[in-house]
Amino acid sequence: MTRRLRLAMIIISAAIVAVLALGVGFTAAIWTSSGSGSGENTVAPSVDSPFDWNPWAKYFADGAILDTTNMTAKITAFHQIADGNTGDGGYVYNSEIVIIPSDIAVGTSSYRVTEVANQVFADDTLRSMPTVIYISPTIERIDMLAFSNLPNLTTVIFGVDADGNGAECTVEDFAFMMCGSLVKVVTNGRAVKDSEGNAISESSISFTGCNDMISVVTSQ
Repeated sequence: MTRRLRLAMIIISAAIVAVLALGVGFTAAIWTSSGSGSGENTVAPSVDSPFDWNPWAKYFADGAILDTTNMTAKITAFHQIADGNTGDGGYVYNSEIVIIPSDIAVGTSSYRVTEVANQVFADDTLRSMPTVIYISPTIERIDMLAFSNLPNLTTVIFGVDADGNGAECTVEDFAFMMCGSLVKVVTNGRAVKDSEGNAISESSISFTGCNDMISVVTSQ
């Protein structure tokens, strides 16, 4: 890809981000306290164990694109039901670590999550929430602009299962564009590649507009 073409793509992508940021506005809120994510409780699911990849699954299930033949899913947005109202029209945010789940339940069926769509945190009330994002071992593709423009995101961890395994993952161009606080990407030995099939690195176009001090490392 030529420098001129890449520059054009950056400009176009920035414009897309700006339009999406203005145009999306579903009502959302964050649970106000931490605890187990099972059952019908009204608290945030626990994120204590990196090997439990599904505590946030119910927040990604709504709107997912399902492949009923292969029983796989592409998550499209992070949704929260209205809860935790502070009484003055605001919400209490306490969930800074977000785990992209390995499976989601839709109806009575379970789908393996293999892809993350663009602008998962498009809503303005959610955009500033994540500081750490865990990418589950099942994820094979992160779309263009998927995690772009998250101002407080500092760390991205490509997770592996208890045996140290994880799927090869392609990170498309501008997937983390304009995440100005992002300083560390941990691959954990997974094959994480850019759109041209090269091992992802600090100079990858996926990190356009990120912190100059960003580092891509194999372990924490």
